[in-house]
Amino acid sequence: VLIDLVLALALWEFFGLVRKYGAVRYSLTLGAVLGLPWIWCYRNDWILAYLVLAVLLLLSWSVFATRDMQTGFPSAAGNLLALFYLGIPMSILGLLQEAQALELLLILITIWMTDTAAYFVGKFWGRHKITPAISPSKSLEGYLAGFAAAALTVPVYSYFLLPSWSVLFSVLTGVVLGVLGTIGDLFESVLKRGAGIKDSSNLIPGHGGILDRIDSLLFAFPSYYLLRISLLAS
Repeated sequence: VLIDLVLALALWEFFGLVRKYGAVRYSLTLGAVLGLPWIWCYRNDWILAYLVLAVLLLLSWSVFATRDMQTGFPSAAGNLLALFYLGIPMSILGLLQEAQALELLLILITIWMTDTAAYFVGKFWGRHKITPAISPSKSLEGYLAGFAAAALTVPVYSYFLLPSWSVLFSVLTGVVLGVLGTIGDLFESVLKRGAGIKDSSNLIPGHGGILDRIDSLLFAFPSYYLLRISLLAS
């Protein structure tokens, strides 16, 4: 229920954002995205058919509802992006319920450490701007500091709280979370810059919206889940 609440708020912000691109929100999308976590958690044998059917219906509805390809294509892209960008990562968070609470806390702390290190190092020592068109304040020095912070945070955390983890897995997890979390942040920055807005909403005064808070996590959850089932479980 909590996942669906966060997802609903994120969807509201997301469609407010992609409306700037000419996309029209469909009620069908809301149902498909909000239903995805429940299907994935309780009937995961249905998930492939569910996703294929959702994609086909959304594409069809984009054509039938607009009858105008200039509007239909942006709407199809926006609604499909909602399914894959928001629905799938938040559904994977539901799958991570089988993980220890300490693992979920680790993801949150690692992303926070990555962002914090990148911000302060970039602010005081950042000289080389490598993404000026996307996020002018970000620098190479900041990015590297963020990656280093992530690569150090996970081994230190796991040493005390997840002692069964190997050093190699801990470092790999830190690097992957740091890099993918940063990509998630940049991806949302691209969407916002293209839409001409600074924050996804003002839902959280002084901190933007829900999307601004979870942008890195949307990439971190799937990456950690993949590492967990492919390496940790083995």
